[in-house]
Amino acid sequence: MLENVNPEYSGDMSRRYMVFEADEESDFRLKMLCENEIPGFLNASFFDDGYMKKLGYDISGKTSLSEKLAENAPDVSLLYLLLSEMEKIFIRGRNYMFEEDDYVIHPDTVFFSETGIQLCYLPGFSRNFRSQLLALLEYLMNLIDIRNQEDVVCYYSAFVSAKDDNCTFKSLLLGIEKVKKECEAEKAKEMAPVKEPGPSQKKIKKKSSFPAMVKTLVFVSIFTFAILFFLFF
Repeated sequence: MLENVNPEYSGDMSRRYMVFEADEESDFRLKMLCENEIPGFLNASFFDDGYMKKLGYDISGKTSLSEKLAENAPDVSLLYLLLSEMEKIFIRGRNYMFEEDDYVIHPDTVFFSETGIQLCYLPGFSRNFRSQLLALLEYLMNLIDIRNQEDVVCYYSAFVSAKDDNCTFKSLLLGIEKVKKECEAEKAKEMAPVKEPGPSQKKIKKKSSFPAMVKTLVFVSIFTFAILFFLFF
């Protein structure tokens, strides 16, 4: 189940911000986040609104995953994009010594912009990342079009694989690619035209049907004899 992250929102006609409470005494990661524009991460700024310390993320001109899902059901392309971008962002985050459990993975905190997907990193959030990812996958699974076999199989496969403690983004992506190929091969097989048998093949079929008929008659005869033997003897 998705955790309720409850961000606040503020801004005006030109700028829009997603706001969380913040600890002024947070470690160096907060300073690194606010002082650097890191690709794949929402730009953040630390401020005091007169009541408490807060961390504001600039989401101007961006679309959240929840907003995107309100328009279209999730499909395989979206799943692959999310996981592949997360992998890149996590690798980049290690250069800044960001903790994986401080990522806020939720439909309301994952954003799409002109430069790609951007994630929310909140120092001190400390929620198990794998649990967050599983909750997100489960949420997406409930929204997919169940008539699309490829979507159903890919999402379910990713969800099951993500439960494994040794699972990585790379293994999830490879699993999706494998399922996609299998589904495409199955579709191609279904779409392939059925060839009418030639004259020679028809003759072979007619010839081969006789021995099969004989076998059937022999089997029925033996079965009937066995029943009569059991009844009268």
